[in-house]
Amino acid sequence: MLSGVGKTTFVGGPPGPANALSIRNVTTGAPGSQAAAAINGTAPVQTLDLTVPQGPVGPTGPVPWGNITAWVTGLVCVASAPATQVTFGNEAYVCTASHIAGAFAVDLAAGRWLKVAAKGQDGINGVNGTQPWKTQPAAWAASTGYSATAPADCITYQGSSYVCATSHTSGASFDATKWALLAQAGAASAGALQASYNLADVASVPLSRMNLLAAPLDAQSYDAIQLAKLRGVLFPPGGLVDGFLSSTGYDTVNSVNATLQNGQILNQATDANCKYLNHFDGTNGATSSAEATSGHTTTFNGSAKLSTAQSLFGGSSVQITGSSDTVTIASTADFGFGTGDFCFEFWFDPTSNSGTQVLLDTRASSAVGFQLQMIGGVLRYYDWNTGGYITQGTTTLVGGTGFKLRVARKSGVIYQLINGNPDASGACTSNYGTSMPLTLGNQYNGGYSAPGYYDELRISNISRETTTYTPATSAFTVGSSGLLDLRSIPRALLVVPTKAILYARVLKTAGSLNFGSGGNLTGSVSRTGNVADGSAATFTQIDADPVTGVITLRSAPIDLTGQTSAASLRGRLQTNDNALGVAIDGWDIRAVA
Repeated sequence: MLSGVGKTTFVGGPPGPANALSIRNVTTGAPGSQAAAAINGTAPVQTLDLTVPQGPVGPTGPVPWGNITAWVTGLVCVASAPATQVTFGNEAYVCTASHIAGAFAVDLAAGRWLKVAAKGQDGINGVNGTQPWKTQPAAWAASTGYSATAPADCITYQGSSYVCATSHTSGASFDATKWALLAQAGAASAGALQASYNLADVASVPLSRMNLLAAPLDAQSYDAIQLAKLRGVLFPPGGLVDGFLSSTGYDTVNSVNATLQNGQILNQATDANCKYLNHFDGTNGATSSAEATSGHTTTFNGSAKLSTAQSLFGGSSVQITGSSDTVTIASTADFGFGTGDFCFEFWFDPTSNSGTQVLLDTRASSAVGFQLQMIGGVLRYYDWNTGGYITQGTTTLVGGTGFKLRVARKSGVIYQLINGNPDASGACTSNYGTSMPLTLGNQYNGGYSAPGYYDELRISNISRETTTYTPATSAFTVGSSGLLDLRSIPRALLVVPTKAILYARVLKTAGSLNFGSGGNLTGSVSRTGNVADGSAATFTQIDADPVTGVITLRSAPIDLTGQTSAASLRGRLQTNDNALGVAIDGWDIRAVA
């Protein structure tokens, strides 16, 4: 400030420092409260505290992906939230374009799926644990060394079971402090079975009679005993009579189209739907193999030959090694499937799975037919009529094991199965005409050799099973006619019967089993000399067997009028349905009034 006479002048000072204002705290206030701000401190350094009221809760947003599920053909897939999420081949995918699921590989290539989780690596095997105690307890004994170190000793004493808790040598008496109780002895029975005790309060009187072998027996009790006999519960195996369970269990002279395999009698009647069958049986190095069916020309080409190094059944298979090796079947009307069903099945053990290989080719030119290809060890069905792949397999075939392969068409859908398990499927309605050839082991004009061993080739004009099934455990067979006439060895009864009932335990192996009135499986009792048989009778099923697919049948009473002897009675099963395969593993006959 300057002063003069009658006058004062103010002069401004130098500029001060810039104020530095920073946010110190931000606090969420109660919903509906006022916002507030407070400045703290003095310039040039100050802070700001803010209070911001909490806003209302917003609406819940959509779930981006739906619950994950296994992919199946025909699944309705949506891309909008929540989008469809599936698993396929142990990997997870989310739908990016709405569609109806067809062939997964086709949909994936079209950009309808986005992989969101790849298959993880297999974990390492854990270390085997130590067995805690021995699994075969022995009776306790004095002056015996017992160890508590794993696997510890186990003993039984007065009906109870113990494991050694402290290693020791036993004295003259049992020392419970050295043992840990595993199983306590059961309580003593409340009373002995006496004549005054009856079966009135038992839920299943026939089954109780069977267990007690009590009399008198009603029809249900007889059925219960037959079930026990045929299941091997009483006098195993096979019941009181060894039925068809051994080579001497059936009459090999008078039985037609029956053979013993793996403890069962199998119906070896002609399968009318089998159009070609070749077991590739023969000597090592042979360059031909006779088909089990007839009417076709089968040729080994190049260095294709039989080999005893690998096989499924019979001790040999056909080996494909070089690029010119094939087995061909000349074009035949038996392979004229048109737009209908068919089934090609064979056993294959590859010696290489790299690149593109053709296992089957049904063409004589590039125009009509299909191929079963293997690309990098994975099977694919290629339809030459439409020029595209129909299936994309999920199983990788590697050498040294051998695989039972089946490719079939059923109602316009191609199915691939490996060892009885579905591998892939896809729609295909192509018309394959009235005849086709077959090339095994390469493309018909070469270039895509599939080296390895091939065995048990069967071609049918039906689809056969297209879902999970149990593959054959013995070679396919073809009989001389559609008739099965199976007669047992003679069975002597204690009395001369006027009527008899036949029991049989059977398993349907193919076709439709109908054992009722007018059915395709009937039973009778064959008499002396196998000539004058009792009247044919239909069956009734009397159980739900614990073995899947096996049922026990009881015939209606079979009239044996004129029977004069209790000996030489034989059970007899018959069918004239050439599509029906039946396995029989037990039978019995009982006389009735």
